[in-house]
Amino acid sequence: PARSRPAPPPPPPPRELAASEIFAGSGVLSRELRRRGVSTWTCDRDPACRADDTSDVLDLADACCADDDIVFFAPECRTWSNLSGGHHRSRERIEGFTEDARRANRELEKCIAIMEKTKLSNPRAIFCLENPAALMRHHPLAKERLERGLGLTRVTVCMCKFATVDSRRRQQKPTDLWTNSKSIINLFKSKAFACTHKTTCDVGYGRHDRTRPEPGSGDRARDAARYPDDLAASLALCLVTDARDER
Repeated sequence: PARSRPAPPPPPPPRELAASEIFAGSGVLSRELRRRGVSTWTCDRDPACRADDTSDVLDLADACCADDDIVFFAPECRTWSNLSGGHHRSRERIEGFTEDARRANRELEKCIAIMEKTKLSNPRAIFCLENPAALMRHHPLAKERLERGLGLTRVTVCMCKFATVDSRRRQQKPTDLWTNSKSIINLFKSKAFACTHKTTCDVGYGRHDRTRPEPGSGDRARDAARYPDDLAASLALCLVTDARDER
């Protein structure tokens, strides 16, 4: 009689998705990723953020996210935002004229270097970088390395579209996302989440809260940094869906 062959060993279970959120801030995005079963590492040098790692982003190795499926960045927006009142840079002097602006340039370059290194290790990795729809989109690093080099698409969303009627924060806050997530691109490319109203809002609760600083009031960019919970949930769902599809 023919010898029976042993059954082949079962395939190993798929590795759980891994993600990093750099400049994690309030951590609302990493919370939503973890809720969807993603092992998520957070980094923010501000101890108040209670991130997993409080290293300065400039001290991170370029390969720190080489094993990740999802990498999300939200670089400090203070010098890029219109809410800085032109204190750090302008369209005419996009490189900036303060030490904070020069540091922000280096931070953006480090984010790009991390993405480039991660892409070499995992060509299917999903990236997203967020910043206010203001001056970053005009910087050569965004145009030449984020868009042309990494092939990321820039889409814009207004955060007021995700505010609830009882929300205490009703800023319009147009926000740029550079990403290769097909789901995020498809969700926002139609302009359905772009609010064209300057003062009144079509979401249903009336008027936007004023965020632009009064003359002489200085930098207010940090006041509006936190994402609405519904936006964080939508981004996490898109990122996880695409990362799983890419496997």
